[in-house]
Amino acid sequence: MPHKRSKRSVRETEKAKKGQNLAPAQEPPSGYVDDTPKGAARILNSLKVRQDFHEKKKAAATATTDAANKKAKSKQKGGTKDTLPKILPGEKLGDFNRRLEDHMRPVVTQAMKDANAKKADEARKLALEKKERREAQQEAKRKKDAGLAQAEKSDAEDEEEEEWTGVDSSNKKPATATKKASKRTRDPEHEYEDPSNPRKRGKTEFEKAPIRTGILDVMTAPPTLPRLKKSTKQTPSSIFAPVNRNPLNSGQQRLMEEERERVVARYRELKETKRLEREEEQKNAKRKKQ
Repeated sequence: MPHKRSKRSVRETEKAKKGQNLAPAQEPPSGYVDDTPKGAARILNSLKVRQDFHEKKKAAATATTDAANKKAKSKQKGGTKDTLPKILPGEKLGDFNRRLEDHMRPVVTQAMKDANAKKADEARKLALEKKERREAQQEAKRKKDAGLAQAEKSDAEDEEEEEWTGVDSSNKKPATATKKASKRTRDPEHEYEDPSNPRKRGKTEFEKAPIRTGILDVMTAPPTLPRLKKSTKQTPSSIFAPVNRNPLNSGQQRLMEEERERVVARYRELKETKRLEREEEQKNAKRKKQ
């Protein structure tokens, strides 16, 4: 029967052959059991696990791209339209619906992307048109303001020339004078100040001022409510209306009084009997104690 442990001399020779301060073996020896906890092993081998995950993800992505390229090449070669899959014999309806959705998902996604892109282009064009229209309006307003300023400047120069020369320029240029007068009358400031202008009038004393209230306004008094007229009429159908007459006649009142007296007398008799019984019980209890 062989020994489980070899001789010391044999062990010494094997140890001398192996040497000292050797690196740990990459492969564990036969019969080795790793008792490292799973949590610690997961932390120690985290780098390897992450690398394996990335490699699997990359392989799956390359497989999908290869399948898509093969499908596109087959479409280009054959030139036939992609037909919808049909239900297989023995296939469940839920499985067929999932397979059909997976088949149609790229087409639906592409259609949604195209629709969103078209909508964005239309919105961009509309915004550009609005911007151009606004710029054109501002340019027209700027030109109009420049023309009015030039007219006012020329009016001032004409007035100065009249003061220095003493010649009235209205006789020389009647058309320009009427034109300038019309410009003065069309000035919005003159229209606001002129109360006789029927086209545009200024604010009058009868116009209501806008009431603006804020959240942080401080109230100095409670709100006032308008006086309401008190209604003097009382509806007879109301349940709270006062009753002025007695609904019972004299015979019914006499019967009610008699019944009341009988009930009161009966109640007093019961109370008296209960009082006597209680006193008798108390006397009996005292006798038993004695």
